[in-house]
Amino acid sequence: MTDRLHRSEELWSRLRDWHRKRLMDGAGLMSSPPRTVTERSIRGAEIATEPTMRVTRTTRAVRLSDGEEVVGQSGRCWRLRMNLAEVRPGIDQRLSAGRHPRPPQSEGLADDLQQLVANLHRGALFFDLETCGLYGSMIFLVGFVQPSAGGWQLMQLLARNHAEEKPVIEYAWKCIEQAQVLVSFNGRSFDWPTLQDRTIRHFGVVTARPRDDLPQPRPLPGRVRNLPHIDLLHVSRRVWRGQFPDFRLQTLERHICGRWRVGDVAGPEIPLVYERFVMQGETELLEKVLLHNALDLLTCVELAAALCEQAGH
Repeated sequence: MTDRLHRSEELWSRLRDWHRKRLMDGAGLMSSPPRTVTERSIRGAEIATEPTMRVTRTTRAVRLSDGEEVVGQSGRCWRLRMNLAEVRPGIDQRLSAGRHPRPPQSEGLADDLQQLVANLHRGALFFDLETCGLYGSMIFLVGFVQPSAGGWQLMQLLARNHAEEKPVIEYAWKCIEQAQVLVSFNGRSFDWPTLQDRTIRHFGVVTARPRDDLPQPRPLPGRVRNLPHIDLLHVSRRVWRGQFPDFRLQTLERHICGRWRVGDVAGPEIPLVYERFVMQGETELLEKVLLHNALDLLTCVELAAALCEQAGH
């Protein structure tokens, strides 16, 4: 048992050192020009394949200490709020041209693209989850981005331990209830079913036959049941079919947004980073996960704007 614990601690130490070397610049975005199509950085992150891509640096990392504790009926969780322009300067100006789009024309536009054009600057709510694994696992972070009079606003809800997942979900539903349309990337297949599954686990058990000894299920708000949900993955595949090697989010980020990342936390590593935070209070790498979530949402907003522009609006 002692040897096993020692090996585990050694593994965590090596993982932490490896991440620190990858993330030593603290930017989360590449700061030197791309080299060749096949070349990879020494840290193992993929290099951009287009020499004309812009090089962008974030103004600052997302700091856990910048948040605040919020209290709901289900308990406490941690909330961070900031303007999306703090993650990428100038994003508000780049998107302002489409702030008053023309009414979408039904002819030639699919329903989801019509809804995106009509609501991008008027009630769209972008969301992205970070979980402890595959479908059905715990949600520890919910990120939202929405337009406002003061620019695009980012909000992140963090469960600082496993017990805070329930208040995170409760607060997330309050945000979703105010939206006119939901926007995600692959959210129809993962994020939305996961949120519904974890909601049922915490707020009610749906059974074929009611039982007095089980808590009554808490129904989702009526507006939410029929809330339009635009999955940018599906729209992107349809609009840009055959133009890119694949339709992963960061592939579209490079080719459509002209940005690429190095030192980013890889998806499979995120559950390990969170468990490290819960067990030992390691915040440095968790803040990289917060930045990863913010950059994913930033890319979704830029993709949505590009799709609206592609539609001629």
